[in-house]
Amino acid sequence: TLFKRFNNWGKSFYRNYDGKIKTKKQDGKPPVVEIGSWAELDYETMESQRIKYDLKVQFKDNRYRYKLHKLHMDKGYFFGLEEWINPKQGAKEKMQEKLKTLDQKMNEILSAMKDYMANPPEEEKQSDW
Repeated sequence: TLFKRFNNWGKSFYRNYDGKIKTKKQDGKPPVVEIGSWAELDYETMESQRIKYDLKVQFKDNRYRYKLHKLHMDKGYFFGLEEWINPKQGAKEKMQEKLKTLDQKMNEILSAMKDYMANPPEEEKQSDW
């Protein structure tokens, strides 16, 4: 099923996948998995920053839908990404670079998930010996 396939992808994609699960309801209506993780933004000229995010996936009738939400900087407080596009912020070019990098990271994650969901690796067959 897609629910099982998503969990297999999560285990292969994330280190400590079980620790990232916020919600996992296989018997729910619809079945749902929500994970919380972070993406590292690497820059050559800037310090490294983490972006926290939640990925919620619902399953129904051999289909799934996902929602990427609660994106914010990994600091001791909630600093929403809205501040990165706030015109009152000073270094607009720096903010745009951060947003482009974040977009690339999120697309990498979603592409990996979609590829795995569409083309899961073949399961190992049991041998008789």
